[in-house]
Amino acid sequence: MRVTTDLLIAEIDTLGGTLKRLELLRHKDSSDPSKNFVLLGPHHAYEAQSGITGEGGPNHRTLWRALPGERSLAPGQDAWCFG
Repeated sequence: MRVTTDLLIAEIDTLGGTLKRLELLRHKDSSDPSKNFVLLGPHHAYEAQSGITGEGGPNHRTLWRALPGERSLAPGQDAWCFG
């Protein structure tokens, strides 16, 4: 699943809700100023995992389901609601 705002592009794996890639749109790569800075990505040796601890709760191995719909913040918006 891909989420886009005016500040970032995030790619989230629905298996565990793992943040797989995070591109910062207002910061440039120091080695190539024509590209945005990628904080998390396949060339990094880390990723961000989440989960809820506790008996029977979801964790980083839980398969999540992304509902259909827009995941891009329109120009001029600073928030959106998930239906």
